[in-house]
Amino acid sequence: MQWSQFVPLGRVASRFVLIGDPGQIPPVVAVDASRWETTQLPPHLPAPEIICSNPIILADVEPLELQLPASRRLPSDAVSLLQPFYDFPFAAWALPSERAVLANGRVAEPVDRAINLLAEGSVVALTSPTADDLPPADMDEEIADLAVQVAARLIERNAKVRILDDGARKPERAIRPQDIGITATHRVMNELIAARIRSSQGLREIRVDTPERWQGLQRLVTIAVHPLSGVLRPSAFDLETGRLCVMASRHQAGLIIVGRDHIGDTLNQIIVGADQPIGRPDVSGRGHFQHLTFWNCLEANKRVVSL
Repeated sequence: MQWSQFVPLGRVASRFVLIGDPGQIPPVVAVDASRWETTQLPPHLPAPEIICSNPIILADVEPLELQLPASRRLPSDAVSLLQPFYDFPFAAWALPSERAVLANGRVAEPVDRAINLLAEGSVVALTSPTADDLPPADMDEEIADLAVQVAARLIERNAKVRILDDGARKPERAIRPQDIGITATHRVMNELIAARIRSSQGLREIRVDTPERWQGLQRLVTIAVHPLSGVLRPSAFDLETGRLCVMASRHQAGLIIVGRDHIGDTLNQIIVGADQPIGRPDVSGRGHFQHLTFWNCLEANKRVVSL
């Protein structure tokens, strides 16, 4: 909730409980907010951020900040991967090895090798070569095909999900199309993927949407097009890590990230400009650091499979 939306509520109550996830996407602002960036109470910023950090508010209010101790949705290793996105520590409800995606057979093709890795860890990246004539990131049909191919192989291989921490009598069950979610940052890319899903007889119940619309939702398995796939010169929008955090935190058992193979090199080579207004946080710099930490962790743990 934006600060401007919260202010009128002061007339109807003397106490408020604000519940949310600081690692997610900030409120969407449909107008140019640059004129308010350096004001004392920017109306477009999240209300909790204003309340907990602004000297004007803190002079009259002493907010009590509480952090939940654990994530019930995420597998154990996913919590470790996402921890750098947050300013406070939290654990996983699930213990190591209690969550897994298990597929029949051990096929050697790259897509299948990526799926096989989900038996021993919940996150894997699958990359495709970066072509010299790289299409726009939001119209990359090869990556759209790859995302759908991953979903199809999960169904074709009769993949099962294992969740041992919820007390289920049958800890393993087959993954159905409605258990899979696909997300990309651009609507055009989502529509490319959705068109392929609609034309596939056994995949039509898979939901495809932007990370903004995935907030608060979950699936047993998610497939995410990496926000920097096909982006050789990342903008502040690309480096804003709320989207990556949402995309990487919707799964209960398995996450497959698809994208072009330049992502690591791009993050290592770019120099991020400090173009934020004076006095405001360096969102792009922090985003670059978090993106780089996330990708380096995948590579260091051998969780990246190349086509």
